[in-house]
Amino acid sequence: TGAEMAKCVKVNTPYYMQVFSRIKTIGSSRFNFAAFLFGGGWYLYRKQYLKGTIITAIMFLLTLGQDFIAYATRDMWITLAKAIQSSGITYPTYIDYFSLMSSKFSWWEICLLLAPYILSFISFVLMLVCGFRGNRSYYKHTITKVKKLKSEKSGEELTKTLSDNGGVNTAIAWSLIACEIIMMIAMMFV
Repeated sequence: TGAEMAKCVKVNTPYYMQVFSRIKTIGSSRFNFAAFLFGGGWYLYRKQYLKGTIITAIMFLLTLGQDFIAYATRDMWITLAKAIQSSGITYPTYIDYFSLMSSKFSWWEICLLLAPYILSFISFVLMLVCGFRGNRSYYKHTITKVKKLKSEKSGEELTKTLSDNGGVNTAIAWSLIACEIIMMIAMMFV
């Protein structure tokens, strides 16, 4: 029932009950900006631990890859900037960059130069997927959780169990924020 799902959601109940009702009646969801912005962290916060862990790990690896490749190719970018400067082009376009890249570097080196941008695009696509699929995923997660608890408990015991097992995990949210701050500080010294 809606009341059981509301007890399980606990935080931001009016929003989620409206979204859940929309999913149930017309099969359509809304874009979730929190899931878009925070990705795996939002899933972990909403106690969807498996999805949250997988998405967080993927985003971490994509970010680590971007930073590592950008650091490894910085000398190539300096070479490219010097070539642009010596060519006399005041306002270089993408075509100018690509023509100089093709004359200075092999196809493998060009792929390496563009890899951080490709990884950034993949990260953005993953964020969009989280935004578009977040509410539907949370709806299915909540229904599964309520059904499981209803099969084990009933009455007042069910109400208490739903309230205890529902809600959000703020400890994970604060931990992820702390990790993000530590990573940003660490990247400043690289």
